[in-house]
Amino acid sequence: MNKELRGILESDLLERYLLGEVNEQEKAQVLELRRSSPEIKKALDELEATLEQVALEEQIAPPPGLRDKILRQNYRVEPQVSSKRLSFSWLGYAASLLLIAGGAWFWQQQRINDLEVQATAYTEQIVQLEADCQKTNRQFALINAPDTRPAVLTGTAYAPSSVVVVYWNPTACLLHVSDQPDIPTDKTYQLWADIDGEMKSLGTFDHLSARDELLPMAYLDHAESLNVTVEPAGGNDHATVSTLSAAVAI
Repeated sequence: MNKELRGILESDLLERYLLGEVNEQEKAQVLELRRSSPEIKKALDELEATLEQVALEEQIAPPPGLRDKILRQNYRVEPQVSSKRLSFSWLGYAASLLLIAGGAWFWQQQRINDLEVQATAYTEQIVQLEADCQKTNRQFALINAPDTRPAVLTGTAYAPSSVVVVYWNPTACLLHVSDQPDIPTDKTYQLWADIDGEMKSLGTFDHLSARDELLPMAYLDHAESLNVTVEPAGGNDHATVSTLSAAVAI
């Protein structure tokens, strides 16, 4: 079988021909193929028989005038009243029912796919909410732990309104900003621990993010004070004392 015939058999041209939904050019094409191609003739005969059988099984009364329309379009003969040709009056109607059923099946499958996508999205949201809940529970447990010391860092002359809270715990420290001035995008806030007169970095933080959540910071033993300075983006290896914005002795 050549590529052209295979394409026709895989298309809906034959079904539309039997339903009378083709134009004159398509109709002439099918009639010529039915005459010249055994494969096309066989496919048409089988499709007609299938649709006729479905129509007989459904026992659905055809709309008025449908038989005459099909006979005129497909056979170019005057309508005759006979049981054989009467069966073709149900052909288009039965085929229409098949097309409707196919459309309903396609819509149902599409709806199922949409629901599966929604279910996946909801599942991912639930997983994320559970992870957030577990994180919050761990943070609350740390804040309320007996060995946690809340340290409130207050503003300096550089930033009088600054207020930063650090929950100081040997296992995990959390930082929360109550108030910190905005700084340029090429700058960052950095937390330091003063140990024996030397400033040790505990990490950098975004003051906007730290207003909305508790940020984890490092912990170092024997800290005498906690300090926040403004440093270049990415942090600094030494504290810039002139930009000290908040501090507290611990």
